[in-house]
Amino acid sequence: MKFMINFNKLIKVFPYRYIMSNELFQAGIPYTIEKSKNMEPYWDALKSGKFQTTECTKCDEIHYPPSPIMCPKCYNTVMNWTEIPLEGSIITYTFVTSPPEGFFTHYSLVSVMMDKLEKPILGRFIGDKIDIGNRVKIEFHTIDDTILMVFTNIN
Repeated sequence: MKFMINFNKLIKVFPYRYIMSNELFQAGIPYTIEKSKNMEPYWDALKSGKFQTTECTKCDEIHYPPSPIMCPKCYNTVMNWTEIPLEGSIITYTFVTSPPEGFFTHYSLVSVMMDKLEKPILGRFIGDKIDIGNRVKIEFHTIDDTILMVFTNIN
C-alpha cells in the first residue's frame, strides 16, 4: 500500500503522537501509537496478529514507530507499509522495581533488535527468563480497547 501526500499541504503534521489511558498506565504501559487515519494500516495489522511499519520508497529505510507521511532520513513523502517478522533478540533489559507513580506492578523492559527492522524496539517483557541474546517474539494483548505488543520468550 502506498501513501502519498502533497508536501505543500503538509503543515505541522506529525506521523504519530503518544496517547495515554488510565488502564494502560496502570498496566505499566504508559504510551501507545495514536489511532489516526494515517496509522490505520498499523492498527489493522495488529488486529490480524501482524507487525508492520513504514519503509521509504527512495532510501529503503524502515522506520518504527511508523512514519506514514514522510521519511525522517531523506524526507521522501512516498512510504510503503512493510511487514516485520514477529521475532528478535534482546540486546539489553532493565527491571523496574520502583514503579513510577500510577504504576501498580513491577515490570521488565527490553530493547529488542527485531529481525529485518535492524533497529531496536523498547517494549514490555512478560516472561520468566530474560537475558541478553535471548530470542523473543511479539504477542498481542488488548487493554482498554487498544492492542499492545509485548515481548515473550520463544519456547
